[in-house]
Parts: sequence; structure tokens; C-alpha cells
Amino acid sequence: MASMLEIILGVSGLIGLLLRYIGPLAIAPTITLVGLALFRAAANFASRNWYIALGYVACVVYLLVLAA
Repeated sequence: MASMLEIILGVSGLIGLLLRYIGPLAIAPTITLVGLALFRAAANFASRNWYIALGYVACVVYLLVLAA
């Protein structure tokens, strides 16, 4: 259902109208709050699967080095 809503917003051009009223100052805190809410679950997963967590961190560091 959420994907269908995104498709409808994208195809109809309504997203352009919505972005006039929703700027970075509204999006950044929302993404931050979602990230903070998921922190406990991510820490729990990382503590049980440390090799996946280390691989992810290594990938992020590698991509940051490439971008610099």
C-alpha cells in the first residue's frame, strides 16, 4: 500500500507540490527520530552478529574514503 502511494505521488507530480511545504528542516528531525527509535534493535542485532556489523562498518568507511 505504501509503495502504491509513492508511485501515485511520483507519477501524478504531487510530490513536487508537497516538497514546496516540506523542507530539510522537517525531514532531518524525522529521519533522526526514526534512527534513534531503531538504535536499540540495531545494537541488539549487532551484538549477536558482530561479523556482519564489522563488515558493514568496513564498507561504510571504504565508501567514505572513496567519496573524499
